Amino acid sequence: MPLSRTDLLKPATEFPGTIRGYDAHIYFGDTPESKASAESLRNKIIETFGNDLAESKETNAKLPRGIRVHNPVPYPIGPHPIPMFECDFESPQVFAKLVPWLQLHHGSHSV
Repeated sequence: MPLSRTDLLKPATEFPGTIRGYDAHIYFGDTPESKASAESLRNKIIETFGNDLAESKETNAKLPRGIRVHNPVPYPIGPHPIPMFECDFESPQVFAKLVPWLQLHHGSHSV
């Protein structure tokens, strides 16, 4: 049975099932232009959403977790065939804000 329209349109307060969070990988090439563009996008993400990795442990202990923006990895690693940086988050509310923002602002980068 499908969700009712009312349930479908309710803001999510948790992820379904065993999902505990998501991460977004932003890929870039090895040219200076692509690296600079990725760094600019990373900075815009931090300016727009903050970065829990940069906050003090004292501050983080008092707040729900937001977004962690990791440093760029300038080489292929694990299943990632090209350089990338990662944003991870554990909140449907963050997902609802960050994912559409990335869709509008990713520029030439795959997400």
